[in-house]
Amino acid sequence: MSEILETFGIGRSSIVIVAALFVWLAVVGCAASSVITRPCSRRERIVWLAIIVCVPLLGLIAYLPFSVHKSNHPFLFQSKQ
Repeated sequence: MSEILETFGIGRSSIVIVAALFVWLAVVGCAASSVITRPCSRRERIVWLAIIVCVPLLGLIAYLPFSVHKSNHPFLFQSKQ
């Protein structure tokens, strides 16, 4: 990891690492709040939260198709005639 950071000239700059961690926590937090507000069973919520928290990148990618609410984006689900 340090070799990648040094490639971009960042080195061991703590401000960059803290900022990246903050952004990552914000993304995981938004996904978790989205799961909590979904109209599904408690068991499904727990499973989705476990996937997002335990396997963050794959969990976020797996949850992406389910994160679109039909009530918020009705135009996505209209049939073209």
